[in-house]
Amino acid sequence: MSKEEYLEFLEAREQTEFGKIWRVYRRLMFELVDEYLNARHKQREELRKKIWSMDNVQAYLFRLCDEQSWLIRDRSDEPLLRRLIGFISIADSGYTLPKQFLVTDLYDQATKVAQIEIGPLLSEIAKISSDKTEHISSGVSTQKFLKDFQLFDRSHLLDGES
Repeated sequence: MSKEEYLEFLEAREQTEFGKIWRVYRRLMFELVDEYLNARHKQREELRKKIWSMDNVQAYLFRLCDEQSWLIRDRSDEPLLRRLIGFISIADSGYTLPKQFLVTDLYDQATKVAQIEIGPLLSEIAKISSDKTEHISSGVSTQKFLKDFQLFDRSHLLDGES
């Protein structure tokens, strides 16, 4: 699907009942991530615990992050990129392969399309992310995942398509 087709899809979805609900959810989640990014350590910890206890909210945060990543088009979208990385921090699920795909996609969109250096943002958000792993099955904290992030190499996935 091209970017234009995707944006048309999003626009059409906005007219549906789901789209109306999603718009409210999106606004509330952006307000929450702004609060999280500007909070003190203890407040961030409390917000992470609340989000961690709500599986559906956590899953939809990643869907929202994926959806919004298409909107990163130039350097003026750096605040949006910061907020999307903030979603990953607030969800606090440590390392997972789908999350690595998501951050790789954010990286590609930021560096290749928008010409934004994502490394400093990953470092900034890693510093405020949790270093705890007791609820993370991979044993890799969100802080470590963001701090040590490596792009997922998809080249071997394309070998069979040649």
